[in-house]
Amino acid sequence: MLALCLPSVAAALTPLPGGDFESGSLSGWTAGGEAVGFAALAAEGNCFSGNDTSGIELAGNYAAMVRAGRESGPESTGLLTSAPFEAGIGIAFAALTETFAGADLPAMPVDFRVRILGDDGALLREVALATSVVPLVDDCYMHPVGGAFSTHYVDTRPFTGRQVRVQFAQSSRVREAGLFTLVDNVVRLDAGDAQVLPDRPRAVAGFSRSAGGRLRLDGSLSSDPAALPLVHRWVLDGEAAPRDGEFPCIDDLEPGRYRATLVVDNGVHIDADALHFTIAPPPLAAVENGPVPSDAEPLHLAADVPLSMDCSDAADPAPEPDGEGDGDGATDEQSEPDGESSGST
Repeated sequence: MLALCLPSVAAALTPLPGGDFESGSLSGWTAGGEAVGFAALAAEGNCFSGNDTSGIELAGNYAAMVRAGRESGPESTGLLTSAPFEAGIGIAFAALTETFAGADLPAMPVDFRVRILGDDGALLREVALATSVVPLVDDCYMHPVGGAFSTHYVDTRPFTGRQVRVQFAQSSRVREAGLFTLVDNVVRLDAGDAQVLPDRPRAVAGFSRSAGGRLRLDGSLSSDPAALPLVHRWVLDGEAAPRDGEFPCIDDLEPGRYRATLVVDNGVHIDADALHFTIAPPPLAAVENGPVPSDAEPLHLAADVPLSMDCSDAADPAPEPDGEGDGDGATDEQSEPDGESSGST
């Protein structure tokens, strides 16, 4: 989830047809549902869904409501689907979900999903989101409760230029509770709209071992505030080619001191973090007649491993027998050069 000041910038963006719902209808959208779930229009100041919603402030006079059926179980799903549009870098929208005041319900009482569909209706992407939740009371005009909308971003860059639809789907996690989610200000973001995504990803450089025991750089603690997919690229001082991926192998490195800089890219912004570490020489192997002489050939692991080799657990699931000691391991020097944070294990 990404918190944006969407209402203040929406006029500069590209609204989906009818995406502000200010025509007073769902024109440009298809309302439907499964197992008596449905979608409808909600008007500010009115009561809907049997609860007092008169204190909720909308960005205009209207919002769309996607709701599960009151007397049904989790299979009841409300659906709201846009007309086709040309995908840009993403869509953004505001959302607000109800819960029952004073009831012991989950913090996120509904299952709210945003689907990107092809023009033919085929599912291209689905994202589950946690919206802003406001407690409402039964009966209308009894106890008006306000609540702030949360704003959300869904990435559509893989489909840029294609005709797609966006579909909002909501079902209740509480049996026989017809909870709703309001959706408003649905806009399309182009490459030039990246300024409304001010929060940058956070790069965290570290190292670890794979499930099979191989040494690797580790960017898994890196994160993106909008849950955008991250591209990981590592630059090691002295190497011409970067090592790509979240977990590139480093067991091909010669003993010595290294600096690796991780750059993460979410397609809009980048961030970097640097890590210093040392690859120690391998210990002298013990043999039946005593230690190997000090002038013996040192052990170098996998010197011909491709620089971009994947050392993720999924790519290397089988554990290997542990060697004695950690002589082929890396040690973190915990230095912070030039104001950069050091990596962590």
